[in-house]
Amino acid sequence: MKWILRLAWIFYGQHLQSRMVRQAKRKGVAAYLRVLQGSRLLIVGALLGFIMLQVMVLAGFSALITAFLLIDYDWHTKLEILLGFSLVLFLGPMALLMWVLSERAWYRHSGAAKMVDDLNRDPN
Repeated sequence: MKWILRLAWIFYGQHLQSRMVRQAKRKGVAAYLRVLQGSRLLIVGALLGFIMLQVMVLAGFSALITAFLLIDYDWHTKLEILLGFSLVLFLGPMALLMWVLSERAWYRHSGAAKMVDDLNRDPN
């Protein structure tokens, strides 16, 4: 009879241990997600500093405009060239910023999605 109690105690201990491991996994994933969000916010701050440097790019762009005004093309061609440069300088970094700041991309590429899926698949 004593062996039944020991066996029950072992099974209960295993059940408790699996619950504790699952709880530790949950807390670990939650901490990882908080760190991920914090690092994302740090990058946002760095990008805001980088935007201050864009003032220099704006000055360079105005020098480019001045150079195009000095060349001997008709106005229509000059404006088409300037429009093309402006669109490339605006849409390229805009697309890059949208991807870098995307929470979905960070979630997917950092491994957090796999960790949450593994946690959800765990039956305990």
